[in-house]
Amino acid sequence: HYSEQIALELLQQFRPIKPNTSIAVGTLVPVNTLTSISEKGPSKLIGLQMQEGLTTAVAQLGFEVIEYKTLPKIILKPGQDSMLSRDVSQLKDKHKIDYFITGTLTEVQDQYIVNVKLIDSRSNVIHGAATKSVPLNAFWSQEKVQLRDGSLIRNHY
Repeated sequence: HYSEQIALELLQQFRPIKPNTSIAVGTLVPVNTLTSISEKGPSKLIGLQMQEGLTTAVAQLGFEVIEYKTLPKIILKPGQDSMLSRDVSQLKDKHKIDYFITGTLTEVQDQYIVNVKLIDSRSNVIHGAATKSVPLNAFWSQEKVQLRDGSLIRNHY
């Protein structure tokens, strides 16, 4: 729901310069580090979920979305078929990406401030931007103490 609202705001006035303009969507990261999100904790899951939600919403709006995490072949394992990876050594070297969507997350009290930008991959010019407040309980319940991804999380009292 929030990803769709952000995508609509971000792309409402964007018109591709040429047909078949391609867009890639990156993982949203904490604003204070702009780096990979730690292996555990809610920010990692929210950043990844927002990426997946934005990818879906942008594709549903009719844009050509590049899934750059696609493996060159399907990998079959017991109980699993893998078609995506974050292991760079397994992925294609090059993709035709005209624009990319990237963004940041800022946790403040009981919400995340989500900022996203649509950027021309060649010129780094921003062609769209959107900001949305997303309540923490959109992803997590309001329980005082929770176990998430192997970590004990204590919410605000």
